[in-house]
Amino acid sequence: MLFTILLLIVTISLVVIIYKFAIVKEWELYTPNKKNNYVFLDLDLTITDIHPDVTTRFINYVLANGFNVGVVTASNRPIEMLCSDDTANTQMSPFMPDILCRELFKSDNIHYNNYTTTMGTQTPLNHEALNIQDVYMYGRRKGVQLLLSKQQLKADHIIMLDDQHVVCEGINQVTDSSITPFKINNKVKETSLDLSFNKPLKLLIDGLKQTQ
Repeated sequence: MLFTILLLIVTISLVVIIYKFAIVKEWELYTPNKKNNYVFLDLDLTITDIHPDVTTRFINYVLANGFNVGVVTASNRPIEMLCSDDTANTQMSPFMPDILCRELFKSDNIHYNNYTTTMGTQTPLNHEALNIQDVYMYGRRKGVQLLLSKQQLKADHIIMLDDQHVVCEGINQVTDSSITPFKINNKVKETSLDLSFNKPLKLLIDGLKQTQ
């Protein structure tokens, strides 16, 4: 009698294990892999010259489509100049939206990269591309920062928004197709951060967004 009960328990346990394994495998087969994509924003003339409501709408859109958000700026602003924890420091940076500060705060401000800091540590300067002094040098520096960020974040794709063509070109000189610089010009609606008008930017984001 005891042997029969033990055999029944073992049989039920095996059935449960096999069933759970089958369910997990079915989920793996039919659920698409989640991509780890990022949008990084420059500050000066990328979000400084546009109303924070526009930046908020933009960030809400990219978050809703599965992107993470960060900042790469050539300025040396400390994060405290931009944010008070998860709230915008509007007294010092009236262009900052709360939602960007919340996203940076969620990452312990690791996603905030300025001229001297990348991913929370000092930017390494031993990359050979940083030794060339020309109009593309700031772009190459950002490119190196993006490469380091991509590696540490295990990102699949990064979109970098910047207002300067030479910066975008410099980024292209040191990165591959998994990092896409995109020029923003808020003086013209069609090239601004406003996705209601900037169709090419919206198409880029939509092409990389998560499968819902």
